[in-house]
Amino acid sequence: MIASFGVTEAHGGSDVANIKTRAVQDGDDFIISGTKMFSTNAGTALHGFSTVVAITDPELGPKGLSSFVVPVGTPGFSVGKPSNKIGWRFADSVELYLDDVRIPARNMIGNRGDGLKQVLSVLSIGRILVGATGLGLARRAIDLAKSYGRDRELFGASILKHQGWLFH
Repeated sequence: MIASFGVTEAHGGSDVANIKTRAVQDGDDFIISGTKMFSTNAGTALHGFSTVVAITDPELGPKGLSSFVVPVGTPGFSVGKPSNKIGWRFADSVELYLDDVRIPARNMIGNRGDGLKQVLSVLSIGRILVGATGLGLARRAIDLAKSYGRDRELFGASILKHQGWLFH
C-alpha cells in the first residue's frame, strides 16, 4: 500500500500557513472539505490512503493545523489525473478532492494542532530531495546540449565551433 501527502493548495503553494482545507469535528468524526494539488503517489494503483493536512482551529492560524489519514474509497474523496511534468517523473502528482469527507476522529495523526510541525518535518527532507533532483536535471540538460552541439553540423562544422555559441 502506498500513501500520498496532501498539503499543497492552488492558492498558497507550499505556504502551510495559507491552508484552506477545513476539518470540522462532528461528534466522533471529522468532516473534511477542500482541494490539494501536487499530491505525490496518489495516482498509483497501490494508493491506499492520503495524509491530508487541514485547519481544525482557524483562530489559531497555522498552529490550528492537524493531519489526518484519509483512506481511498471514502465517500467524497477522489483523485484527479496526473500532472504532465518536466522531470520528477518517478512519482506522479495529482489533485485530491475532499467533498465533505467523513472520517473517524481516530484518523487524526498525533494531536490536534500538530499538523504544522509534522508538515515542516516532512518538507525539510523533501526540499533536499527536490534540490538534488533539480541539480541532476540541470546536469542532464547540459550533457544533452553539449552532445547536440558537438554532433549537429551547420555549414560544414559543429555548431559549437560557430562564433555565437562560443560567447556562451
